Amino acid sequence: VCCKNYYSTTMMATHKSSFFFFFFSKSWSCLLALLLLAQGQREVLGKPKTAQRHLQIVNESGRRVDAFWVNADTGELVRQTEPFIYNGGSLPLQSYVGHTFELRELPSSKTGKCGDPDDDVTIGICRMGTFTVNENDLQTIFIRKGMVIDHQDDKNRARTDASKAISACHAKAKESIAEADHVTPEFLSSTYEELMSCVEKSVAAKLEQVQEEVDFQANLRKSMGDIIANYTCNDETLKTTEAASTNYWNDPASKDRKKIDVLLDVDSAQVHHIHNFISTEECDAIFHAAHFQRDSSGSQQPSSNMAEDASSTLQGLQASSARIPSSTDDTDLLSAFRQRVLNYAKHFFTTKDLQQDDFVTAIRFTEGDYWQPHCDGKCTGNAHVPGERVATIIAYCKTPQKGGSTNFRNAGVTIVPEPNAAVFFTYAAIADGETDKGYTEYSTCPVLEGEQEIVIQWIQK
Repeated sequence: VCCKNYYSTTMMATHKSSFFFFFFSKSWSCLLALLLLAQGQREVLGKPKTAQRHLQIVNESGRRVDAFWVNADTGELVRQTEPFIYNGGSLPLQSYVGHTFELRELPSSKTGKCGDPDDDVTIGICRMGTFTVNENDLQTIFIRKGMVIDHQDDKNRARTDASKAISACHAKAKESIAEADHVTPEFLSSTYEELMSCVEKSVAAKLEQVQEEVDFQANLRKSMGDIIANYTCNDETLKTTEAASTNYWNDPASKDRKKIDVLLDVDSAQVHHIHNFISTEECDAIFHAAHFQRDSSGSQQPSSNMAEDASSTLQGLQASSARIPSSTDDTDLLSAFRQRVLNYAKHFFTTKDLQQDDFVTAIRFTEGDYWQPHCDGKCTGNAHVPGERVATIIAYCKTPQKGGSTNFRNAGVTIVPEPNAAVFFTYAAIADGETDKGYTEYSTCPVLEGEQEIVIQWIQK
């Protein structure tokens, strides 16, 4: 739209130079934005919002190079290479946004000297360069000839690709006008349409390329899920996934301060590990009111009629479950838990337009019990439909000696059960309501020793 608005004004100028000066000076950024938008579609892959970044340092300097991390507090140089980066070699690193590195040239193994042997100015001088990790992804640091540092990432690569595509379209339009005998408004209109068609094709090609990448990575992520799930459930030493960030929340009802470990943070999905969320008294009240049922085949049978969406959520459950209505005898304890769930959900979604199921679900896992991978809400990437679920909270009342981990296999997130803790996860974006693309598909690993008791509450919007 903005490009076409520029065009309508441009038609007031019919001279060749005026056309190009006005049109390209005004619309260059607009056209560039189109291609950057196409490249930016990679963000739908849902990269976790963490400060950690994966880097690759590539040495093309013709020299051996040492790499050092610069301690921002002390200025100390911490060596990252052992022994060094050979010419033509590379060094993978994991670092964090804002960290600075210093790259130093080493003397030649033949001459024992630094610098360019063909340059009297640099001979004998060991050159160096620095770079700082930025917020972008896919960062590669090339060490060029002369120790020139070329820091590339997904954003500046996109900008380069876009500029190349636009320049090619620009050249075609300019050549067409240069060869014209008479430049009329009609001719300029035709040239403009050709220019826009050229850019449109470039955008379409880039979008198609990016979408193929999105589909490939999504399929790869899901195909790896089974392997990850098997590994997670079989590794008895595995700990809860390291937090990407840690926050605190003050419960407005009890005034208690809860520690929140954010394990997954993407646009349409979040996984929060909340410490000390449910009290022992609340757990006792809920499980005292529960009347568990289970059929002979081992598949879950709810203790009373459940809504269709709730029943489908429990498919694949190999354990005993019960539904406890909000009108249970221990109303105060159950109400306190339910209100805390709603308060936290409203805090996260920053809206009051939320509601809970009229019941909580209690599940008891004995040895050998498990829950197969499933989604509590839609995990197709489609738009959220009002009234459907947007979040789940799982509170751990009793934890087993071995097994029973909650596993989000497509996100690579594992939670080892912790007494009185809870997992809160969302599967709809706050901004546009787009549903999760499979990151919150989860399962419960088999209980290997002991029993596990959990309480589940679903949230609709």
